Amino acid sequence: MSTSNVSGIILEGIAGAGKTTLLRSLLESDAWTAKHHMSSIVLTEHQTLRVLEPKREANSYSNSDSIDLLDKHVSYLNDLKSNLDNTKWLQRDRTAQQLTFILERFHLSHVYHYEQLEWQDVKYLDDKLKDLGAKIILLTIDAADIQKRIIEDYEKAGWKDYLDTLGNTDDEIINHFVRKQNELLDLAKLTAIPIEIINTSKLPPTEVLAVMTKSSKFIH
Repeated sequence: MSTSNVSGIILEGIAGAGKTTLLRSLLESDAWTAKHHMSSIVLTEHQTLRVLEPKREANSYSNSDSIDLLDKHVSYLNDLKSNLDNTKWLQRDRTAQQLTFILERFHLSHVYHYEQLEWQDVKYLDDKLKDLGAKIILLTIDAADIQKRIIEDYEKAGWKDYLDTLGNTDDEIINHFVRKQNELLDLAKLTAIPIEIINTSKLPPTEVLAVMTKSSKFIH
């Protein structure tokens, strides 16, 4: 059982690595629905990263946009933890008050997504997230699967137009995502947060979920 009032997961990975599939499976799993505490905060990449897309498209993005967005989410979690820590429920071995959070694509994604942003810009957030009991689940994918998962299987509106900005050929697009994944893995070496790297090319979705829930301390 966790000894903290707040804990959670940061779900990272490039497009096609299986983040959305894993998140949906987790929220529908017995491990999630049977946990004793009911309070939870789940934010997908639409709230943690992609909300800044209009600024990037308008060439008006600055580093402060990322910092302000990330800091807002972390500060809210910190405030909730402070409120809970001022109670005596843990001293009475109670757990119903505990809070779980899941953040899909967070500070690591911002650094590799926005090239002008550097690790030192978000390191203080990394420290705060560690204190909040965060664990990073980093999903990776083999280069051989990028063609199928990212290029062939994606039929989202505008996705092909986006891919065309990354390269003129499939090989150029694949190489782009390989580079981005390597950047993400390099960032993973800098974080102070406990991290689990799971290759989703090697495991079926059910086993990926099993590995994640086994290693995540907020599942009671």
